[in-house]
Amino acid sequence: MKLTSTLLEQVLSNQYEYVPVEHREFQEASKFLLYHIQNSKFNKKQLFTSLDISESIGYKYLDGSRVINRDTFIKFLIGLDFDYNAIQSLLINFGYGSLYIRNKRDGAIIHGLVNGYTYLELKKYLEKYQIPTL
Repeated sequence: MKLTSTLLEQVLSNQYEYVPVEHREFQEASKFLLYHIQNSKFNKKQLFTSLDISESIGYKYLDGSRVINRDTFIKFLIGLDFDYNAIQSLLINFGYGSLYIRNKRDGAIIHGLVNGYTYLELKKYLEKYQIPTL
């Protein structure tokens, strides 16, 4: 077990990159997404376009300089063709709230995931029923 003074010395000497506690899971989410994008059939630019994310903001999400919120994380997972069960477990593992069927919006998203909607199809479906999109 390291003493607080030892950890403080390491941080001050730049031996380790300091990551504030409240952003650790979000940086891990960025690394997770970047890994899966690099090992997928998708080109980053094509993925950003298909998810209605501007390139500059998309790159900030992936390098960890911009915090990925729950909606954006779900959007990326849908774009990477993860299924409903995988998305639910990943939301929980990365500290986001899972999709809750009793929530009207989450229920509509679950419907889209179970029926294999792409992000753009899901967006149309949500707009059709006047539900806020991702």
